[in-house]
Amino acid sequence: MSMAASGPILVVESNPAVGRAIVEQLTADGYRVELALTAEHARVLASVSAPRLAVLGELGTPRGALEL
Repeated sequence: MSMAASGPILVVESNPAVGRAIVEQLTADGYRVELALTAEHARVLASVSAPRLAVLGELGTPRGALEL
């Protein structure tokens, strides 16, 4: 089974530059990746296509990752 055959990796990071850098590296490594800049955006993306992994970065609120 190829890496792209299962769900995407969901990167959740409020800093667009950091998020894009992570996405670029994972994509170069052959993974299918989606980037969400907010917890709400992450919830929407996850409801459409269940991620196989979520990478949680800074969400801009004190409990952002816990709220997700």
